[in-house]
Amino acid sequence: RPLFLDPVSTAWAGMMAPLAGRFDTLKPNRMELQALTGCDCSTRAGLEEGCCQLLKTGVKRVFVSLGAEGIYYRDCRGVQLHAASRPFPLLRNATGAGDAAMAGIVWATLRGESPLRTVQCAIGASLCALSAEITIDEEISAEKIETMIKEYVV
Repeated sequence: RPLFLDPVSTAWAGMMAPLAGRFDTLKPNRMELQALTGCDCSTRAGLEEGCCQLLKTGVKRVFVSLGAEGIYYRDCRGVQLHAASRPFPLLRNATGAGDAAMAGIVWATLRGESPLRTVQCAIGASLCALSAEITIDEEISAEKIETMIKEYVV
């Protein structure tokens, strides 16, 4: 089974940098990617360079959370893509959206989904979290994630 890492903060990302290549899949945000690689990830070129640096360490897939701009994906086979959602009107609580995205990545991976579908599942799960009153969406389900993908993911 693959190992997944969500650095969760720039401090943790910096400490995890020497171990990054031991993981199959990483899901940093821009700032965490910068802490992992030292690249200026504020630009598309920097984002791509940061992902390439991680892939050179042995990481197989990188999903970079871009907040409202979606997720940028790059893997060791050369696949790269970017997906986002339409404006989301049900923003109730942003806490937990990153954790939900990681859960979506793990769930889709274990189901054998394609890279695009995995990114869509991550965004769909994040939208479920954003629509919940509390940090964890107690009503999250495969059906709810699918609804979010159909209605909002572009």
